[in-house]
Amino acid sequence: MGALHDVLAERGVRRLTVATLAHDPANPVRYHYHADRGASAAGLLDQSTLAAALGAEQPRILPAINPVSVLPNGRESDATYGRLAHAMTCPIRAAGKQLGFCVAQGEKQFDDADLAVLDLASVFIGQQIELEREELIGAAKSRAVELLLHTARALSTELDLDQLFAKFQQLVGRVMDASIFFAALLTPDGLGLEMQYLSEFGKGSFDKVILPLSTVSGKVVASGYPMIMRSTEDWDRVVTQTMPDTSEPTSGLIVPIKLGAHVLGVLSVQSTRPAAYGEDDCDLLVAISEQAALAVENLRNLRASTERAAELSLLVEVANAVSSELDLRRVFSKIHSQVRRVLDAPLFYVALASDEDDSVRLEYLVEGDRVFQATSYATGGTIVGLVIQSGQPVLVRNAEERDRLTNQRIGSGPTTVQSVAAVPMHVAGRVIGAISIQSYEPEAYNERHMHLLTAIAEQSAVAVQNAKLYEQARVLADNDALTGLPHHRTIQERMSSELKRAQRHNGKLAVCMIDIDSFKAFNDSYGHPAGDRAIKHVARALRQVSRETDIVGRYGGDEFCAVLPDADRKAAERFAERLSAEMGRRPVMLGARQAVPLTLSIGIAVFPDDRQRKDELIAAADAELYVKKRGDQPKLGPKQESRQLLMGHLDPFASFVSALTNHSRFSREHLYNMNALAGVYAEFASLGDAAGERETLLRAATLVDIGMLAVPGGILSKPGKLDHAEYDIVKTHARLGYEMLRLMEGCERMADAILHHHERFDGSGYPDGLVGDQIPMLSRVLAVLDSYSAMTSDRPFRRAMSRDDAVKELRAHRGSQFDPAVVEMFLKALGA
Repeated sequence: MGALHDVLAERGVRRLTVATLAHDPANPVRYHYHADRGASAAGLLDQSTLAAALGAEQPRILPAINPVSVLPNGRESDATYGRLAHAMTCPIRAAGKQLGFCVAQGEKQFDDADLAVLDLASVFIGQQIELEREELIGAAKSRAVELLLHTARALSTELDLDQLFAKFQQLVGRVMDASIFFAALLTPDGLGLEMQYLSEFGKGSFDKVILPLSTVSGKVVASGYPMIMRSTEDWDRVVTQTMPDTSEPTSGLIVPIKLGAHVLGVLSVQSTRPAAYGEDDCDLLVAISEQAALAVENLRNLRASTERAAELSLLVEVANAVSSELDLRRVFSKIHSQVRRVLDAPLFYVALASDEDDSVRLEYLVEGDRVFQATSYATGGTIVGLVIQSGQPVLVRNAEERDRLTNQRIGSGPTTVQSVAAVPMHVAGRVIGAISIQSYEPEAYNERHMHLLTAIAEQSAVAVQNAKLYEQARVLADNDALTGLPHHRTIQERMSSELKRAQRHNGKLAVCMIDIDSFKAFNDSYGHPAGDRAIKHVARALRQVSRETDIVGRYGGDEFCAVLPDADRKAAERFAERLSAEMGRRPVMLGARQAVPLTLSIGIAVFPDDRQRKDELIAAADAELYVKKRGDQPKLGPKQESRQLLMGHLDPFASFVSALTNHSRFSREHLYNMNALAGVYAEFASLGDAAGERETLLRAATLVDIGMLAVPGGILSKPGKLDHAEYDIVKTHARLGYEMLRLMEGCERMADAILHHHERFDGSGYPDGLVGDQIPMLSRVLAVLDSYSAMTSDRPFRRAMSRDDAVKELRAHRGSQFDPAVVEMFLKALGA
């Protein structure tokens, strides 16, 4: 590359860039060579040049930058947007495929001869890159052989199944994408697949999930043949089961774990990239799965003999292991899973004593396969109360002994409990709760079982105490300090979980976005302490009207969110009515006699009627809230999408609209403001549809800030004044928006309107310093709409202006910043 740069330097090429295309949307290119013969360091390509290089299918000389910034010493700056004044680009091809591009930049104008030399150089570069790729393929095959050797060594040294699969994942990850990896084995009854190991992006999960044989993994077990999924369309053709809190894969490879003709389970690697796996990857994973089958069979035999020889020792060791667990439910789950391995325990519970009264809370209760919600009970006349109060274990052998100790029904199943074993959990001489196993058969337990259960309880008590302390700390971390409700991050996490549950069970899920009306005026009138009181008042009302299964939280500022599982639009509307009625019954009290009523605006979106994805549901609910806050009543049915609240045909730009509405609250409000103002102006100015002027204005107004998505968030949310460097970055958004849209079919006028909407009528604007009628008419209209919307909205660095003050500003800058005729037309439309 350096030698080619030397040749090109003789033709005025100072900076040379060679890059290949990547499949990562965040980093679409990979730089192979990037050097500047006139500077000690070369900055990466600016976004405009990068966009031009990615879009160029033929050698091309790029438009010159004019003027170029000048440094204090008189030299031209090479830092203007990351490129020199003159540039040309050429695609790199080899074997009929486009591999990437090269960009040459210099301080003088390039001609066709220079472009021809660059085109020839790109041919040599393509051949060199293709040779390097062939070498990488050869190296990959060598690594595959090495991988099989390491796999054999792992089999001879590892005796733990989870650790063995973890090693397999590490080894496989050396030669293919194993960022998502799981291993599942057939259950003893052969009716399902039990997930033995699951890891996503380095984070392991130890939950044992049973996959039905109707899934694609079950299909691989039944056929004994591997399957390659290359795209989302492949996944759509099979039955899958989504694991909790895991990403949806785009491609995958599933192979059977076979011992001879006997299938034991499956191994799978998955990727978020399309077409991540080929036949070579499949052959390699099949070879590894054959090794895994031997390991699984050997470990099963070893475990069976070990468990029979040392049952008591195993239980005590497992009880010690749970002491490191910090999640309360997982502690109880682990205790239960180990107890039922060696004891008949169709009903199992862990009860924790209350620190405030004589009650217990059944934190974990399982009967059969049913796990119950935690519930509190009085301890009087109960077996668990006797254990906690006395600190001694209780053994019940039959129904007659049971009835002497309690008159309460035990369990909810059709069969009556006959045998009970219950032992206390002690911490520092204090009884914190009890563990109990119960059977429908008489004489199910004896003293040996009591000793085993007591040993587990002794070890589990410390784990439970640690988990309770951790749970208290987690609650503080997951909830808003002012209201005690879940905060933004927790709402997002729990909403994701509920949405996946609704998707799995074909259920419904309603999302309500809630905003306090005129909260800024309330704060200004009564002060921020009163504002805090108002926010807490809304939080109390939310708790009052919500169900136990509902998720209500503070989304940020004066905005709240309610996630209602198994609720359709009617149920969500009833929730909103209850909340509004509760707010009406109980005004905010400021002092002993001053009662201030508060009202709420509430927007609703329902899965799957309105939207499918979490961010789209939030955006749809927020859009409905915003329409209500403006005083309009939405006339859309529940199946219409949030973007249909916007005027204009915006379907081709749905992804852009979604990105802007989810970027920030300010960008979301500005988008809806601009769309509404454009609609008002277009109607009043009688913009005709024949020439497409109205549609172009609506689209340009809605997407006017699309270039802001590339501006760092820290700059946009800075509470103070921007410095020159930061302002220069913000100013690039007009051109970035232009580059995003100009290559889309039929979007040239819209792109031009966005490019020049910061031009000023007197010629002092940017990016090109156009004057008067040189500025496209739609750009002049956008300038007025954009300024009015910005002035009448809150921003991190200032409060919103009143409508009258904004009108005065528009009038004051007629002829300097704005086209006077456009201002007058807009003000008439606004007044009408």
